[in-house]
Amino acid sequence: MKSACRILAVWLLGILTGCSSSQPTNADTDYKTAVRAWHQQRIERLKQPDNWLSLAGLFWLDEGYSSFGTHNANDFTTSAAGPDTIGVFYRHSDSVWFTPQPGIMLSTD
Repeated sequence: MKSACRILAVWLLGILTGCSSSQPTNADTDYKTAVRAWHQQRIERLKQPDNWLSLAGLFWLDEGYSSFGTHNANDFTTSAAGPDTIGVFYRHSDSVWFTPQPGIMLSTD
């Protein structure tokens, strides 16, 4: 019983001395600041118009023609306001073409 008490006392002493409340070092603070800055820059990059967070959908195009617009009869629909049919994608092998409907104005940034 006496040896069990000694083992318990040594174990408790180890636990208590290992739980000291030391102040963070400059290296800890610098690291945390660097990680926060990197995270903020990453969020800003992801919010850019040509990055993943601005992706509206990921649709696999089958070989041939696929229509696109707001009407449910299209192969691909969008919930954004717009014409019933915006245009048609044509896929052949590893190439894709887009042909807008007559009267549809397109622009690029």
